[in-house]
Amino acid sequence: MAPHIFFEFVKFSHTLFALPFALGAFWAYKIGNVDYVLLGKIIGEMFFARTSGMAMNRILDRHFDSKNPRTMGRPLPSGRITIQMAWFINISSAVCFAVLASTINTFCFWGSFPALLVLWGYSSLKRFTRFCHLGIGFALALAPVGTAWALGRYSEWSVYLLAAGVGFWVTGFDLIYSLLDVESDRKEGLHSLPADTGIPATLRAAFYLHIAALAIISIWGFSLKLRSSFFVLLLIFGMAMLKQHSVGKKADPVRINSNFFTLNAAFGLGFLAATIIAIG
Repeated sequence: MAPHIFFEFVKFSHTLFALPFALGAFWAYKIGNVDYVLLGKIIGEMFFARTSGMAMNRILDRHFDSKNPRTMGRPLPSGRITIQMAWFINISSAVCFAVLASTINTFCFWGSFPALLVLWGYSSLKRFTRFCHLGIGFALALAPVGTAWALGRYSEWSVYLLAAGVGFWVTGFDLIYSLLDVESDRKEGLHSLPADTGIPATLRAAFYLHIAALAIISIWGFSLKLRSSFFVLLLIFGMAMLKQHSVGKKADPVRINSNFFTLNAAFGLGFLAATIIAIG
């Protein structure tokens, strides 16, 4: 299997959505000098966890993907990756995730199993509920929490503020992204907020979620007494995040696809830069 097919299969570029928040939490909660070995393990954990979760997502959705014009060209439904290879990627990544977690601490090792269940299960929610978008929000919200645990900060309450902010942000952009599949979801009997309640209600929900995300992440910054530069940069990149709502109103697949990655990756990277600059 060619490397580019693997990276396309797991949407490797979308790692930029969760990784900046894991690294931001690392920088915010580290004690003393940077432990680069531990940092490397955290990055490895993010890679293996996300790879396993995305592989399971593709496996479970392969029949729906094969009928959706937007997704039928993906590696699994198009036959560029076999189902056996997809399962191998999924299971081997899960094993690497758990083994690597065991080298960090016992808490992370035992926590890796429920984390995998969340990552494996969130994509199935659209079979049952219009609120399926909360599943991916919860899955990515685990990133900063896992980092705090890796640092031994098990009782650090403020990291759950950050997790809530990440969860609302991810849920909001998933609502906008799901506009691309409204007709396909309705045809296949799948649930999503836009498919079940319409586009205007979905865009309102996404906007409120993103406002809430900015507010909660700001409160997180106040709780850590971060420098004012954090809030200035958060506002700048937050405005870029909110720009996607003007794109979503047109429900233009080309514009949503082209802006989805850029705007949301910019917000995540902006958060990381703001945190590093504010802490020093």
